Amino acid sequence: MSRETDDQFLHCDFPLRRQCTCRKLPVQTAQLMRIHVVTPKAPITVTIQPVVELPGQEGHFGTGEAPLQLSWARYYILQLPFIYSGPSGVWIPPVGVERIGTFKGNAIQVKYVPMLSRR
Repeated sequence: MSRETDDQFLHCDFPLRRQCTCRKLPVQTAQLMRIHVVTPKAPITVTIQPVVELPGQEGHFGTGEAPLQLSWARYYILQLPFIYSGPSGVWIPPVGVERIGTFKGNAIQVKYVPMLSRR
């Protein structure tokens, strides 16, 4: 992947539920449950602010906190819930294989932090 492709990937919305890509029949539904983030040893800051939108629910689901700044050279796993609860009630994943819900793009931000030059 090129840097431009990586950048586009970070800004894309992803379906929360979709048809599984496995070949086994009957066709199953897959739900986004984990997001793996590896931060490099580089002069950058990585922050994460997950946002999920669901059909028939008011607003969106998030952490309710400021974006979390991740440490460099670490491996993180963001675990998402299976059932969401909000002002419109509990959202339990429906039976079926259609695309439902959205994990919003821009949840992970990467910013270059220039290193101070020493003279």
